[in-house]
Amino acid sequence: MRFLKSILFILIFSSQIFAQSEVENFEWNGYGQFRAYKLGNNSEGFMIRRAKLWVKGEVPSENSFSYKVMGIFTYNHSGYFGLLDAYGNYNFLNGYLRFGQQIPEFSLQREQPDWKIPVTERASVINRMIPAAQSFARDLGIQVHLNLLNNYWQIACGVFNGDGANLKNHNSSNFLYTVRSSLKIAFKKNYALHIGASAMYRYAEQYDFSLIFGSNSSYTGNDFRYGIEALLALNKLELQAEYISANFNGLKAYGYYAYANYNFTPKDQLVLSTEQLVDLNNDTYDDPWLKVGYNHLFANNDVKLMVSGGTQFNDNYSLTTQIQLFFN
Repeated sequence: MRFLKSILFILIFSSQIFAQSEVENFEWNGYGQFRAYKLGNNSEGFMIRRAKLWVKGEVPSENSFSYKVMGIFTYNHSGYFGLLDAYGNYNFLNGYLRFGQQIPEFSLQREQPDWKIPVTERASVINRMIPAAQSFARDLGIQVHLNLLNNYWQIACGVFNGDGANLKNHNSSNFLYTVRSSLKIAFKKNYALHIGASAMYRYAEQYDFSLIFGSNSSYTGNDFRYGIEALLALNKLELQAEYISANFNGLKAYGYYAYANYNFTPKDQLVLSTEQLVDLNNDTYDDPWLKVGYNHLFANNDVKLMVSGGTQFNDNYSLTTQIQLFFN
C-alpha cells in the first residue's frame, strides 16, 4: 500500500510541476497484467505478472533533449518494485544518442514492448540469453541509434558497464559492446519484411549467468553472442522468428522461437508458436515447446485478454489466462 501511495504522489507531483511549466508533451502512463496460471504439476494460482508506470517527455526549452523514467512491480522472491528505465536522449536529424539506464539493443522481440507482443511471455531464448537478462534487460551506458536510407535501415551501437542495472557499485573494468542492424522493406500497406542481426561481446569476471548455467554458479571468460531475426507481415498474418547463439570459451548455448499470428477479426487473434532453448544447465529440459494462444482486444492493447497453453511433450506444460489494462 505504501508503494502505491508513493507512486501516486510522484505522478501527481510531477504532473503539477509540468502543468505549471506549460509543457504540453509531458506524458505519464502505465499498465498492469493480471494472470491466472498453471505450470505442470508444480504450481498454480493468481499473480500480478507486472505493473509498470512511467513518465516521459521533452526537456523544457530544449526540444533536442528528451527523457524517460520507468518503474516496475513484479515478483522476485516476493513483491518487488524497482527502476527499469532512467535515460536521456539527444535527438538529431537521423536518430538519437541515449545515455543512462536502458535496454542494450539486441534481438527483435526484446525491443518489442511486452504489452504489444501477441504471446503471454517472450521466448525463453530471449528472456535468458540477451545481454542484460539477469537485470530486467537493462544496463548502464550510452547507445547511438541511426535511421538511414529514409528509415529503411536502422543501426544501434552501444557501450555499457556490462554487469547489469540497479547496482550500488560497478565492479568490472570490462565494457559490454553491442551492435544491431535491421532492414525494413514495405511492399504496400500492411505488407512488409523486416530482417536483422545482433552481436555483443564482453569479458566477464565472476558474472552471474544462472539463467543459462544454473544456480550457484558464476562465470569468468569471453562472452560472445549473436542473433538473427525476421518478421514478415502479410495483412492479417504475421510471421516472426529469431535464433540466438552464445559462446562461453567454447561452451555453446543456443535457441530459437517462431510464431504465426493471425488476426481473423479486428479484435481477435490466433497465435501458434514453437520455441527451444538448449542451455548449459543439466537440470532443465531442452525439449521444444509447442504453444497455442487466443487474444481478444477489447480496446486494442489497452484492454486485452490473452489465453495460452503449451507443452514440451513431457511432464512440462503451461496454461495461462491474462488480462491487460492500461492506466491512462
